Amino acid sequence: MRRVAGERGVAMITVLLIGAVLTVVSTSAGFMAVRNLRATTSDGQGSKAVAYAEAGLERFLNDLRSSGFGLANVMAAGCTGPAVSLPAGIVGDGSYNAELTVYNPAANPPVPPSPWVASNASLPVCQGRSTSSSVPQLYAVTATGTAGTASRAIRSVVRIAGSKLPVGVWVNSIDANGNPDFANISVFSRSDILGRTKLAFTGTDRYYTMYDVYPFPGQSTTVKIPAAAHSAGSIYTTQNSRKGVEHPPNPNCTANPRGTAGQSLWDGSSTGGTVTAGCAGQSGYPPTSRFTLDDFYRIAGRSTMPQLTDAENAALKAMAQGSGIYCSMPVSGSPACTKNGATWNWGGGTITGGPGSGDLLGLPANWVAYFEYPVNTNPLAQDIKWNASTGTCEQGMSGVIVVRNGGVTLRGGGQVNGNVVAPEGVVDSAGGFTVTGSVIAREMRLRGTARFELTDCYVQNIPAPLMSVSAGRWSEVDR
Repeated sequence: MRRVAGERGVAMITVLLIGAVLTVVSTSAGFMAVRNLRATTSDGQGSKAVAYAEAGLERFLNDLRSSGFGLANVMAAGCTGPAVSLPAGIVGDGSYNAELTVYNPAANPPVPPSPWVASNASLPVCQGRSTSSSVPQLYAVTATGTAGTASRAIRSVVRIAGSKLPVGVWVNSIDANGNPDFANISVFSRSDILGRTKLAFTGTDRYYTMYDVYPFPGQSTTVKIPAAAHSAGSIYTTQNSRKGVEHPPNPNCTANPRGTAGQSLWDGSSTGGTVTAGCAGQSGYPPTSRFTLDDFYRIAGRSTMPQLTDAENAALKAMAQGSGIYCSMPVSGSPACTKNGATWNWGGGTITGGPGSGDLLGLPANWVAYFEYPVNTNPLAQDIKWNASTGTCEQGMSGVIVVRNGGVTLRGGGQVNGNVVAPEGVVDSAGGFTVTGSVIAREMRLRGTARFELTDCYVQNIPAPLMSVSAGRWSEVDR
C-alpha cells in the first residue's frame, strides 16, 4: 500500500524526540548522582572533621591532666591573658586544634572572643571569678577539626581546681629534733607535734584563708592566714618528753623562738581555747587556739587522713610508668624499675641528680616518680632515699614523688618543687633539703635543717598530675 504523503518523516521525528527525552533523563540522573556523591563526600568529610575535633579535645584534656599548662595561665585564659592552646595536630587526612578559655554560662557570650585582646578582661564573662586557685571554676575547651573542605567545632565544659590533695604539710604526727624552717606554709597534724620550739614559722600561708581555718562570721575568705602549726592532738614545746604543752596559755607568744616573733599566736591544738589578745610582732589575733579533729578533716576536705583515691593512684602510677620513674620495690634485693617506659637498672640506693641529669636524665619537665612496696609489709621500716632536684617552678619544672607502703628520706641539699606523698610511711628530713610544695605522710621526722615552703608560683601552678580536672560531655557549637 502506498504511504500517505502527510506521514512522511514521522519516524525520524519520533526517534529524535525519544533521543531528546533519553538525553534529559540520563543528564538528570548523572547530575543527581554527582550531587549525591558530593553530598556523601561532604557528609563523610563532616563526620571526619567531628572525629578529628574529638581527637583534639581528648589530646588537650590528656595534656592538661599530665603535663599541664600552668594553673595561672588557665585561670587567666581569654580574660587577662590569651587562651591556652595546643599546637595544631595532624590526624588521618585532616587536622585539629584546641584551646581553653574561661566559661560563664550566665554571660552572653559564655566565652571570651578570640583572638584575645586586653579589653576582654572587662567583659561580663570575665567578671566575678574567684582569684583563689583552691576554688573550682568552669572553663571551656573548644576543639576544631578539619577534613578536606569541612570544618567542625565541638566544646566541653571543664571544672578545674588547684589540687586533689590539701596543700601544705599534712601528717598524722611530727617529731622535731632538728632546726627546720616553714616559710609561708602551714602544718596540719592529726595527732601530736613534739618539739614545737624547733620549728621556725615565717610569713603568710599562700593557700589557706582566715575563714578556711576559722569558719566564724566576720573572718575573711580572701585574707591568708599566717603560717603556723595546727594539731588535733597536743603541741609540746620540747622533743624529748611530753612536758611543756603549748596551750594553755592562750595565746602562747613564745613557742616560735627561731621564727617571726609571736607567730605561735596562730598555733592551734586540742588544748587551746578562746583568744582575746595578740602577741608582739603580730597584727590582730585569731578567735581561738583550739583545733579539733573535725577542723582537720574539714580543711582537708575529707573524712580520713589525706591520701589519693584508688583512681588517682592508678592515674599517677600510669603516668610514672609512661613518662616518669616507676619501681616495684621488693622487701629485699633489687627493685624492678622503668624510666620513660623502658627498663631502668636502678640498684635501689639514693636517687640523685638534677633537672635532666643523673637519675632524672631524660625525664620531662613535669614528672611523676612512683615507688611501690608490697602490701602487708612494715611501711615505717622501708623508705626511698632521695637527694635529687626537680628544678624550680619559675623554670616550669615540677615532680610528684609517691611512695606506697613506705616512706621518703630527703637527704643532702636537694630541692623539690612539687609534692611528696607517703600516706602509709615516714617523711624524714636528714639534711638541708628544700621542698617547695606539699607533703602528705603518716609521720614526719625533722632531723636536719630542711626548708618547707609555699610560693605564689607553686600555688598558681599546682603540678598537673595533682590538678583536679573534671570534664563534661561535648557538644557541637557551629551547628
